[in-house]
Amino acid sequence: MTVAEQGWSGITNGELLSRAEQQFDVLMTMDPNLQYQQNVKDRDLAVIVVQARSNQPSHVEPAMARLNEKLKHAQPGIVIEGAA
Repeated sequence: MTVAEQGWSGITNGELLSRAEQQFDVLMTMDPNLQYQQNVKDRDLAVIVVQARSNQPSHVEPAMARLNEKLKHAQPGIVIEGAA
């Protein structure tokens, strides 16, 4: 699910994390600053920071095998960087 598909476009990062942790185990983001702007360690949600040129499928799809491997290590309150 994407933020847009959830109807969460325009939601601030704090509220986004609150909503996401109610429905998901992992939040994947392309925002490398999220972990510095929000306290993730007390969240019931893991965060994976995806590093790709853009969020276009053609830029993210080549990294899916590595992202799936990172998902195996995702734990609540943990930020995994450089997943792509």
